[in-house]
Amino acid sequence: MPLPTERYTFVLTRLRYLDAAVANISTYRPDGKTPEQIAALIPAADTEFADLVGKYNAQNTADATLSTAYEAGHDKAVSVYACMKSCYRSDTNCTRSIVSLPKEDRTPEQTLVRMKAVANLWVNLPNVPGTTEPLTVGGTTAATFANMAADLEVKIAGATLADAQYAGQLAEFHSKFNGWDSFVSAAAVQGRAVYPVGSPERAYIDRIPTEPSTQLPVQAVITSATNPSPGAVFLEFTAEHATSFQVWHKGPGEPVFVKVADVLLPGEYLATGLEPGAHEYQIVGENSRGDGPASTPTTVNVAESAVA
Repeated sequence: MPLPTERYTFVLTRLRYLDAAVANISTYRPDGKTPEQIAALIPAADTEFADLVGKYNAQNTADATLSTAYEAGHDKAVSVYACMKSCYRSDTNCTRSIVSLPKEDRTPEQTLVRMKAVANLWVNLPNVPGTTEPLTVGGTTAATFANMAADLEVKIAGATLADAQYAGQLAEFHSKFNGWDSFVSAAAVQGRAVYPVGSPERAYIDRIPTEPSTQLPVQAVITSATNPSPGAVFLEFTAEHATSFQVWHKGPGEPVFVKVADVLLPGEYLATGLEPGAHEYQIVGENSRGDGPASTPTTVNVAESAVA
């Protein structure tokens, strides 16, 4: 079961827009919730998804370690079987027992059954005919083979538990996110019923996404980049299909761009307290499907800093 990344991003974006609407409309209190209560849903959603990612990673780790133990156990069981047949070919009773061992194993569970059967027979075999030594296969003894089987059993149990824990966390994720999604939809209905089209309040509410994105944003475009006051930069930008934006900045003398803000529609960003010099910016549009191409870098010359 893959991570529901699109679901997470879509609902989180809706919560962020609702939070902005409530913060900017003093009379807008959907379901009677305060701005503080609605703002708290954003870190709650982040925490819920982080918990899910943790369980997802644990599941993948457990599955990977199981796969390693399974492959090693299967290969060893095959080589032990071949060696047993060869070494005890002159012993009719041993040969009969050896050829009766399980040989078809296509899952970890089947390999575990096969290994346990081999281990049980191995400890009861006599010394190799013509020698005074018990059977060893490439340095593997009956005891080390039995330990491999025990390790595989532990890995199967660990992977089974990790799969169950991820499934349980996934169910909790969907339950909570469905509830938050439903709340945002109800909040938008309540807002549209109160604030008329064309009003500033309605503009905030109408920015709340109603459906998940069906395609990635196109390349972002910075439409305006100015130095409106000492030490300040003001940007305006857009990207078709974007529901939010990342702002990336590279200051004077800095080698790489660093993300400095996540911005909602309508796509405006103000920075203050900047040092004098050339400041470069790039914008990345994003939606529930992912990120679009970064804009062409734009340079704003800040001639005077507001910081002493």
